[in-house]
Amino acid sequence: MQRNFMMEYELALPIKESSAKLIMGTSAGAKNMAAKFVCAIENDYEAEERGVYDGLSLDVFSHEPYFSLDKTGLIQNYLLPLSQEMAIYATGNNAAIRVENSDVTVVVGDVYLIADSKMQKI
Repeated sequence: MQRNFMMEYELALPIKESSAKLIMGTSAGAKNMAAKFVCAIENDYEAEERGVYDGLSLDVFSHEPYFSLDKTGLIQNYLLPLSQEMAIYATGNNAAIRVENSDVTVVVGDVYLIADSKMQKI
């Protein structure tokens, strides 16, 4: 829904071209900042189309919030294939990452890096 809102009101380009020093996002906001993201797979949210979407490309990786290792369908069907294109940072509940100049730092919580079809806790 947030992505559709940004597209409907033509907000993507102004956000990308902003001179803002800090842009924050949680949940859908964090997903939309990524280069690509998985939409509403294996969770309780409604989505018109389930799959991989283009984000704003504020980052060169993907982000998967609310991640847990028991989401095997999400991991096998979407995250591992997408990890062939780009790194994915999967954050568990109550986890956060900070991105500055393309450097990713774990702030708190369980964070997994999924890249080249491999997953490791960082």
